[in-house]
Formats: sequence, C-alpha cells, structure tokens
Amino acid sequence: MMIPFDEAVRITLDHVPRLEATRVPLHAALGLVLAEPIASDVDMPPFDKSAMDGFAVVASDLASVPRALRVTQEIAAGVVPKAPVRPGQCARIMTGAPVPQGAEAVVMVEHTRPGPADDEVTILQATERGRNICRQAEDVAAGDVVLRAGHAVRPPEIATLAACGRAEVSVYRAPRVAVLSTGDEVVPIERVPEAGQIRDANSHYVAARLARLGIGATLLGIAPDEPQQLKAALASGMEHDVLAVSGGVSMGVYDLVPGLLRELGCELFFEKVAMQPGKPTVFGRRGPTVVLGLPGNPVSVLVATELFLVPAIKRMMGYREVNPPRRRATLTGRTTHRPGRVAHKPGVLAEGEGDGGATVEPLRYHGSAHIHALSRSNCLIVLPADEPALEPAAMVEVVELRV
Repeated sequence: MMIPFDEAVRITLDHVPRLEATRVPLHAALGLVLAEPIASDVDMPPFDKSAMDGFAVVASDLASVPRALRVTQEIAAGVVPKAPVRPGQCARIMTGAPVPQGAEAVVMVEHTRPGPADDEVTILQATERGRNICRQAEDVAAGDVVLRAGHAVRPPEIATLAACGRAEVSVYRAPRVAVLSTGDEVVPIERVPEAGQIRDANSHYVAARLARLGIGATLLGIAPDEPQQLKAALASGMEHDVLAVSGGVSMGVYDLVPGLLRELGCELFFEKVAMQPGKPTVFGRRGPTVVLGLPGNPVSVLVATELFLVPAIKRMMGYREVNPPRRRATLTGRTTHRPGRVAHKPGVLAEGEGDGGATVEPLRYHGSAHIHALSRSNCLIVLPADEPALEPAAMVEVVELRV
C-alpha cells in the first residue's frame, strides 16, 4: 500500500530510537548533540576589564579637556592592578586587563598624547562613566545555563564549553551507519562499466552526505541480486545502528530487499510513498536497528536521503530540528510532473535583490537517473500532487540542501 509522504515522514521519526548518551572529550563533541544542560562555573567576564588599549581614568577629572594626568602604573592583560586610581591619576591599561579600583572609564590611546612630564599623559577627549569597560558577569554569571540539552555542538559551542571548563561533555553518540548498494548491474567506481552496467554512485553520495553530519559510514560494497549473498550482506549491515541500502526495493522480479529484510526479522512500516522520485522507499526496524531502503536511481537516493535518512539519524542523535529547512520562493521557469504524488525536483535557489524575495530556477531534469542535475542544485522544488504544472512567477515551496 502506498502511503502519503507526510505520513511516511511521521512514521519514520516516530519509530527511530534515541541513542544513548556518552561522555566524550571536548574536541570529539563537534557535530554531536548535548545530552545535558551546561552551566558556567565562572562569571564572564570574571572581573571588570578594559575593552580597549588606553588609560583608566576617573571620569570627573575630564570635565575640562585637554587634561594632564599622572600615570601611576601599567596594567597588562593577566596582571593584577597594584593600587587604586585616585583623582588626578590614571593607569596605562591594555585590552582585557583588569580595571583598577577607582577607575570609572577607559580612554582610548588614540584620544591621548604624551604629557608635559615623563610620567604624565594628556587626555584630549572627555568621557562618561563606564565607557570602554566590560563589567564583571555582564555576559554570563556563574551558575547561568549557557547551553541546553538538545543543542547541537558547532565551533561556537566548542568555545563556550571551553570557557566553562568542560574538558569532557555528555552528548548523544553518533550512530554506526552501514551503506549497501545492490544490483547485478552495479559495478565499483574504479571499473569501466560494460554494456548494461553502471557505476555505484549511490553509496558514495550517502556516505558523503553523512560525513557532513560528522558520521563516518561503513561502505559494505555491492551485493548481487542473488538471495543468499544479498541476505548475508543485509544481515551484516543490520549489525549497525542504521542500514541504508539502495536498489532492490521496487516491484521487479529481482527486487528482493523487502522480502529478505522480513526473513531477517525486520518489521517494515512502509514500502511505497506517494512521492516522485522515490516511490519505492522502504522503512523498517529490527530491534534497535533502523533500516531504510532507497530506490536505485541517483536522484531518488538524494531525495530519500534528505527527506528520510538524514532526519531519522538526526532524531537518533537528539537534534531538536531534524527535517531540512523549507522556504517559499518565486519560480523562474515552467515545471511539470505527473499528478498524483508530491514531486521534488532539483533547482537553484537564489536570494532576490533589494526587496525582492528568493527565486528558484528549475533545472533541466530528465528523470530520477539524471545524476548530473544534482551537481548544480542547491534545493528541491516541491510540486503539489494535484498541480501537474507550475508557471513562472508561481510561489513554490523549496527544500534547502544543506546540513
């Protein structure tokens, strides 16, 4: 039975397990998702500090400028002030250095000149209290939660975690993913295809896409359309957290994957989705292992990977937002499809100039085997099932192709 696209996505996300939390060194947390809230153990900044190179002053001393002040000390970053600043005095101070007691502002060095005496500086501009001073805890106070559970760790989060002293962090682990291609007609990429053969582009695409999530997939190679060999390859793949298998999932005599998955104890939740390309997409689960059967054609693999495989893996990893971003754009060319199923076609999304919104250009596209169209696309144009044609200037929904 063919099920609606939205229902297939819901079923997939409802039936994938959340992976367990583990503690990893900070450098290994990139791309993973926090399994615990993170509170700062220190104030940020930890003290009142200078935001500029200049002179720490008493603001009321500068009611009239120019004004010569006596320089009583020099404070570099990491140096504790020796004494407070009193009226008529100032301290030479560097960016990031602690502001001494009594100082109310920092005057930029550009707004000064040497004083009449060797131990003096002339301040050329007046200032107000607080100018160029970063106050203690104005960013974060000790005990504040700075990152919540479910937050994906990017390089900025690495910096935040480091500032909070987290040499290790609790995250949901990345899944172990196996990728298998099937079909007697499929050959390794280093081989020149003979008549009736094609190179295995699918498994390499899936592995590359998962690499952008920080997941190193295991490539199981190519399984032939022979039941015992194919069954053994599927069984090997199901020893992982996720098995993505391309080909062998349609209705032909040699489409053996669904039946063999059942023999291996996999519960299949759907085998056909009302979408194009990608109708023969299969989703199942055996124990903790998630299995996604992808159609054999390259564009179908891209669509099913973006709309099913990546969201499922993100859900397993604890991401809050798992589905690819969608937005509206103005169509710049006519596009058609066979009605009855929601369609996803490769397109080029561009930001509009001035007040204009985004536009999307449909790519020349000859069907789900047109692999070259993928290398020029940055989105999928969504064509409703009941609209066989859309004309230029129509507003359409697009799925952005990014991490």
